[in-house]
Amino acid sequence: MKRAKIDLNFEIKSMGVSFYVPIILTLFITIYFFSISEPEISLVIALKLIEFLFVPFSSWWVIYLFYDYFEEEGGEILFSYPVSVINLGIARVMIFVLFYNVLLLMVVAAIALNSQQEVFINLIFQSVPQVIFFSGLAFSLMTFFKDIAISISFIAVYVVTELLSGGQVMPWYHVFFFNEIILDLGTIIPKSLLNTIIGSLLFWFGHYYLTFKQK
Repeated sequence: MKRAKIDLNFEIKSMGVSFYVPIILTLFITIYFFSISEPEISLVIALKLIEFLFVPFSSWWVIYLFYDYFEEEGGEILFSYPVSVINLGIARVMIFVLFYNVLLLMVVAAIALNSQQEVFINLIFQSVPQVIFFSGLAFSLMTFFKDIAISISFIAVYVVTELLSGGQVMPWYHVFFFNEIILDLGTIIPKSLLNTIIGSLLFWFGHYYLTFKQK
């Protein structure tokens, strides 16, 4: 049987209004940065907004890609499609992860244009691996729990706890840098590599449970 390809238009329509939420967030953040007259103040705020709001929001599309299947009892229909498990899971997710990284580029470009420092490359190296981490986390949570409320709550609790504690309380992995200044690449790259590896493992974990669901 010929395996059907991913229908991007169908995926967007299935998410409904939820698809536009990250785009609206991007526009608001970009406009906000350009509205601040003091570059130094803008940079301090920007680093917090990107790390604790925009980056974790990369989980949004991933979660809602599976909303209809797991929340609307569409799992049996999902696995009846002539589409491979790779296309059902990782391939679908990665399309929207790449799209989210385009939005990230827009936000970082807005910060760079409103800053007196060279920030673009450093912020990209810091933020993209974090997007991979949160996307992988969302994918693994949805395929494991099959519940949107649990998945969103887990990510929200993690982010808020990290923000309030500065990563000093809970004995779990700390994906954030907690920086208020632009870090040099020598500081960023080792942790970013670890974030990418852990994010990739989370994608594998999510793929495993999606495959297990089919059996």
